[in-house]
Formats: sequence, C-alpha cells, structure tokens
Amino acid sequence: MRGILSDIDLWVNRILGLVGFWATPKIAPIFFLAPFMILFVMFKVYPAYSAARMSFQEVHNLRDAPEWVGLDNYERAEGNQRALGALEMTTRYTIGTLLVLVPLPLVLAAILDSGRVVKPTVFRVLLFLPALSTLIVTSVVFRMILAREGLLNGALSTFFGIGEVRWLETADMALPSLILIATWRWTGINIIYFNSGLINIPRELYEAAAIDGANPFQMFFRITLPMIKPIFFTIYHFFQ
Repeated sequence: MRGILSDIDLWVNRILGLVGFWATPKIAPIFFLAPFMILFVMFKVYPAYSAARMSFQEVHNLRDAPEWVGLDNYERAEGNQRALGALEMTTRYTIGTLLVLVPLPLVLAAILDSGRVVKPTVFRVLLFLPALSTLIVTSVVFRMILAREGLLNGALSTFFGIGEVRWLETADMALPSLILIATWRWTGINIIYFNSGLINIPRELYEAAAIDGANPFQMFFRITLPMIKPIFFTIYHFFQ
C-alpha cells in the first residue's frame, strides 16, 4: 500500500512540476502564443514562401518536376499588359481599402469609446455582424443590390431619377463597388481592433489634458493616435 501511495505521490509531484514549468513568466507566453504561431506559419509564412519560390519556376505538367527559370517569368510579365493591368488594379484596390478601412473604423471606434453614445456595445455588435457573414452570402447579397435591376438602381431611379448604373460591369464602377463591399464587411472588425487599443489608454491622460485646456481634437491627435500605433501595425498585417 505504501508503495502505491509513494508512486501516486511521485506522479503528482511530476505533474505539479510540469505545470509549474509551463506557468513560469518566460514559458507561459510561448505556450499561449504557440497555436497562433503554428497557424501563422502554416497559412501565412509557408504559402508566401511557396508563392515566391514558384515565381522562379515553370510547371509544364503535374507529373514532371518544376523547371527553374530564374527571372524569366518576371520578364514575360513585364511585357504582358494583362498582368500589368491586374497588378495595377490590385494596387488601387489595396490603397483604396486602406484609405477607407483605417480612418473610418478609427473615427467610429473613438466615437463609441467617447462615452457620449448610448449603449455603444449594441452599435459595436451591429457593426461587427457583417464580418461574420461568409463570402458566398456577401457576394449574393451585393449582387442583388448592385445588379442592373438591383435594389440600388431601383432606389436611385425612384427617388432621384438616375438611370441604370452598371456597378459591377464597367471598369470605372467595379473598383469602387468592391471597395464598398470591403468597407461593409470589414469596418466592424477594424473597430474592434481599434477599440481594444482605446480601452487600454489610461483615462488619467485625458483628464490631465483636459485640465491643461486641451480640446477633443488635440487629445485625439496628441494622445489617442500615438497610443494606438501597434493597432495600425496589426491592421496592416491583416490586410497583407
């Protein structure tokens, strides 16, 4: 009996020692960050590395090994107007979404965090709901809205007398329409990002600034923006 109890006591001490090891200040952060880092490497770092490596290769068929061609693919892309056009549109879309999806959520998050909005949590939930929709649902809904005979054209024709607008079929309107869709879907999640940074700013800073006579705009540019710089870095990598 004593032998069994001693074995149990030994195993309990080992388990407690293992738990204590993982609970140390140096090991615990690694333990909690490990799932994210594993997924980040699997679905972000490795695909980026594979895409960069494949850009220097040419695949003739799936049975043969890829052929290393160096910069030949880039030289062909340089003279390919379709590839250059795709690169230009991608760049314009990225810049357009950043110009909207950074300042707009920041302003909305600051307003919701100002204490002047009744039940701000309700507004945060409502603004975050589009981020929960799938790509299929988003595409179907906006196709119904932006189609030639869709809801938006119907409203413009009824209330303003504006004729049919081909939102998704012309080069001039397709890009703004895509930016509009991205704004609808991702504004809420960026508000959550900015809100997480705003709630961590000590209120004493705003109180001291108010005592010194600073107005809300000065507080925003002198306190809020400098204190949430890490959030901008997070959103930038989110768009990457």
